[in-house]
Amino acid sequence: MVMGGPINGGQIFGDYPSLALGSEYELGGGGLLLPTTSVDEYFAELALWFGVAPSELSTIFPNIGNFYDTASSDLPIGFLNI
Repeated sequence: MVMGGPINGGQIFGDYPSLALGSEYELGGGGLLLPTTSVDEYFAELALWFGVAPSELSTIFPNIGNFYDTASSDLPIGFLNI
């Protein structure tokens, strides 16, 4: 949960997964769900908000290239108004 003035509120970012057993997001049974938004994307957006240069994101988050193009002018998720 993120709160504050620059937040695009009232939205769910990423895909809300089906919570049914056997859904496409369930891993190996037992109700273990695969997230639809990576932690790297979430924290990369916060890092940008704190002033980290986009070119430095891959230094801080080595896997960010799997989820986000650091050369993009778009934000990783889009939950901040920066």
